Amino acid sequence: MKLFSSTLLLVRTRPRSESKQNTALLLIAFVVAAAAAVVAVGPIAGLFSGLLGITSGHPAAVWLFSAFVSAALLGVTWAALRMERNGFGSLGLVPTRQRATEFGAGFAVASVLFALVALVRAASVGAEWTFDPTAGARAALVGLPVAFLLMFSEELLFRGYAFRKAEALWGGPVALIGSSLLFGAYHVVGSGYWGIGAFFLFAMPTLGGLAFGLAALRTGGLALPLGLHLGG
Repeated sequence: MKLFSSTLLLVRTRPRSESKQNTALLLIAFVVAAAAAVVAVGPIAGLFSGLLGITSGHPAAVWLFSAFVSAALLGVTWAALRMERNGFGSLGLVPTRQRATEFGAGFAVASVLFALVALVRAASVGAEWTFDPTAGARAALVGLPVAFLLMFSEELLFRGYAFRKAEALWGGPVALIGSSLLFGAYHVVGSGYWGIGAFFLFAMPTLGGLAFGLAALRTGGLALPLGLHLGG
């Protein structure tokens, strides 16, 4: 918070001719604060898991960690917007009928495309499908909330406040390509993959980042990219 306060003071006391420098300072401040928040989440989530008797491999531990990361990034985003006298509406994060429609449409389209791809791949290797509604419902109830929290934090980080500042500094195309490349690299770091494995692990999220970033640019919010991300 103090970091944002100091940065905002610089913004308010410098002439408008330096607005891009001010935007760059705000972007750097946000990235540093977000990184610090994410790093701090690990020990905190681990402490709570220990107090609750949750082992590291349990789904509840993943849910708890995802919830803490999302809350931390949401808090940093709120602080950044608050310092500029803006609200979550500037990132399309205020629930409205339009945003709900965008989220639902993104989820539906991505889910259908993902299912079609899975069917084609299964047919190409001669695999057979069996439908178990009970197991499917159980997996969805457990998996969707965790996936939502994970993907919400990723959208905040890669298509949220920093994305808008990059857009203001260098334009939409540069923000789109830059955030997509960083999104791909984020999936490779710490994965342990090298060579062709690392390439595909980088390429697929990068392509996804282009689609999510384009959706964010077109709608001016995170509802559609989040729906697309969750559905895929």
